[in-house]
Amino acid sequence: MKETLFLQNKICLVTGSARKLGAALTKSLAAAGADVAVHYLSRREQALKTAAAVKAAGRRSLTVRADVTRPKQVERMFHTIENRLGPVDILINNVGDFLLKALSRTTHDDWHTIIGSNLHSAFYCSQRALGAMRRSRWGCIINMGYGPCGRTESRGNTACYHMAKTALLVYTQALAREEARNGIRVNMVSPGTIYTSVNRPPLERIPAGRYARYKDLSDAILFLLSDDASYVTGTNLMVTGGKDV
Repeated sequence: MKETLFLQNKICLVTGSARKLGAALTKSLAAAGADVAVHYLSRREQALKTAAAVKAAGRRSLTVRADVTRPKQVERMFHTIENRLGPVDILINNVGDFLLKALSRTTHDDWHTIIGSNLHSAFYCSQRALGAMRRSRWGCIINMGYGPCGRTESRGNTACYHMAKTALLVYTQALAREEARNGIRVNMVSPGTIYTSVNRPPLERIPAGRYARYKDLSDAILFLLSDDASYVTGTNLMVTGGKDV
């Protein structure tokens, strides 16, 4: 059973944490005792509000702006966090644009945006975080997937997004295998349909009878960060209410 402040003295970075799920995850990490960097690209005011909520919980925080699909901006972001808070112990790669469009209508820009924001961003941020994690012999990386990822199937209007998240799952598993010897755990959490999702199916298609809440995802992540999951790495934890299993 994890302690209330089991993340005390840990430094966390949640990408895309100005609002919605990212902001909710940030607040749950702060409630567990972590100091959290709030990352944003364009929503500065919302990022400041999220950081203020972290500070109100008695934890340290700062806001950092970066396009995480660009390695140089990722480097500057980590440099700022390390100078202000310390080396990142926990990285949650939450950034990932969604696209609802047939492949026949998908443009070059669409393709690069979806692959870049979902896959490249996680690679750049993880690669930058690994050095400090290896030196401390402790670290956790969690990549955000989605329910059906990992299946070799056509997904209609979500095919591009599905390919990006499936590739991210392969990356998660490969990195977990390489870094286990260094005390670093790498996992994926795959939400089902969140109540704020753009593309929500009818509730009768979800066995649990409701859409996912942010708390469902934050509870799963807190478990993976706890000592209760100290032997768990390379897994894809599906939080889908029975859908896509």
